[in-house]
Amino acid sequence: MCTGMRLGCANGVVAGRTCEFGFVLDYDALFLPVGTQYTAAIPGSSGKSWTSTHAVMGAATFGCLAIMDGINDAGLMAAAFYFAGQAKYADVTQSDATRAVNPSEVPHYILANCATIDEALAAIQDITVVDVPVHGWGPSAPPLHYELIDPQGRHVAVEPTEAGSLQVTENPTGAFTNSPDLPFHLLNLTQYMNISPETVQQSDVFGATVTATGMGSGGLGLPGDYSPPSRFVRAAFFAASHPTPSTTIDGVQELFHLLNAFDIPMGAAKVGDTSDFTQMTVVRDSRELTYSWRTYADQRIRQVNLKQLMETAQGPVRIVITPVTGDDSSIDDVTGRLIDSPVSTA
Repeated sequence: MCTGMRLGCANGVVAGRTCEFGFVLDYDALFLPVGTQYTAAIPGSSGKSWTSTHAVMGAATFGCLAIMDGINDAGLMAAAFYFAGQAKYADVTQSDATRAVNPSEVPHYILANCATIDEALAAIQDITVVDVPVHGWGPSAPPLHYELIDPQGRHVAVEPTEAGSLQVTENPTGAFTNSPDLPFHLLNLTQYMNISPETVQQSDVFGATVTATGMGSGGLGLPGDYSPPSRFVRAAFFAASHPTPSTTIDGVQELFHLLNAFDIPMGAAKVGDTSDFTQMTVVRDSRELTYSWRTYADQRIRQVNLKQLMETAQGPVRIVITPVTGDDSSIDDVTGRLIDSPVSTA
């Protein structure tokens, strides 16, 4: 369960997402410079190899070097989302090993080699996503699909809906979630065309004038559950309705606020004893080339700057993203300030 949103700003685009799972992932913030050599991790053999032509910053899992959610020096953004029940990969034993990548490596391959979405769509013709387990993700291949977003706001889905091929769908909305595929979600929006950010002030439909008792009635019918179709509708609505931030720096803060609406607390979405929860939220700035995050355990926003890393880092660098569980958020006790601020009651 993950929810992605794109937000247009007056001077660029920001995009972010939540990360939900029922087991805790080990997240790292990882920087890989131009010239980094990489060979796809295919159990029992070597997969496709490349040398990166773009610097990449983002999040990796379980100590791997494949960035699954990130941004590159051209401002291109790519991310993997869970695609349960629909992801279909090629049989590794029947595939050309020189083209093979595992499902977690698709965003990394694109970001390391491409400056634009058109380049990315051409580049994916040279890979085969194969059905192999990925370190840390269990005994079988994780079911994933992918979003690509460029600095102009173009947004596409890349989805392995047929074994050995990738379906590409242009995404006119600012939303991305999980199964079913993007064509389903776009069609499903037709069920919510009555939704509006405008409050209905009064109505005579009942034979008498009824006046609104508060704001927000235009959103009646907006689905509030945590299923992927419902989250997609809400994300598309919020992205389309939000005022345009003047800068992407402002947009980063605004997008964190929007993604607050998609936080899933522990215990609210369960299958048996397993409860998905929002482990991490990230926001990428395609203009300033920053990557920001917060976790369930630490609500402080942390940020790294790709431009600065390109100037100063001597090679790949990695830091552990703050703890996902526990309570690492600082609480500022201002009791003393209150005591030192007496109020006259005269």
